Amino acid sequence: MIDKTQFVRVRIGVLVCERDSILLVHHKKEDRDYWLLPGGGLEAGESIEECAKREMLEETGYEIELKKLVFTSETLYPGRKRHIVHMNFLAEIKGGGPAALEEERVIGHKFVPLSEFAGYKFYPNIKKEIIEAAANNFERGAAHLGLRWE
Repeated sequence: MIDKTQFVRVRIGVLVCERDSILLVHHKKEDRDYWLLPGGGLEAGESIEECAKREMLEETGYEIELKKLVFTSETLYPGRKRHIVHMNFLAEIKGGGPAALEEERVIGHKFVPLSEFAGYKFYPNIKKEIIEAAANNFERGAAHLGLRWE
């Protein structure tokens, strides 16, 4: 088993907004139920774009094109036992469609109206920043949002 305290994990998140809604993936792990941007861990020898496309296909069935980096942030677990660097990219759906899920902790995905997004349990909690960026059509440059833990 890999000791997760011995390395920094890079998680690539894919941000897709269509018709004032954001695409989210529903996760359930043990007793925790929450939402994330589609995405996952960057693997050795894999480019960021390859990771984003692979994870999106696995979790939603959609094929995408990456547009630009929107946000970075970090998660340091209590006691600094685990460290994740989040890189979130704006993307556009180019094909595919809802598919059978390949990961057992992913129980579904859906487009959530931005007007409802604030009420979702979402990690890392960058909901406010996503809503503001969407209101500005993601025109601003990339921003580092710092440490986020809840």
